[in-house]
Amino acid sequence: MKVTLKYTSQAKLFAGKASEDIEIFDGASVAQLIQNIAARDNPSLRNLLISEDGTARQSYLVFVGDRCLRGNADDLLSHNDEITIMSMISGG
Repeated sequence: MKVTLKYTSQAKLFAGKASEDIEIFDGASVAQLIQNIAARDNPSLRNLLISEDGTARQSYLVFVGDRCLRGNADDLLSHNDEITIMSMISGG
C-alpha cells in the first residue's frame, strides 16, 4: 500500500526532503513504518527515530492524519494515509 510521509523541522533536514510517497506492506503499523524508515541508509534520520537499542525514541511525534501518536504505536496504517513526522518543540 502507498502512504505519504511528510517531514518537518529536524526530520525534514535529515531526510533531505519535505515529503515522499512510499510503499509499505498491507497491515503495517506506525511502529513498523518507523522501523522501515530507520532501516534506510540515512544515519542522521535513523538516529532521530531509533535509539541504540532499536526502540523508537520519544523525542518526536507521528501524526496519522490528525491523530497524534508515538513512533512505537501499534495503530495500523491504511492505503493513502498521510503521516507527518515532527520533532517535539519546547520552550518557555
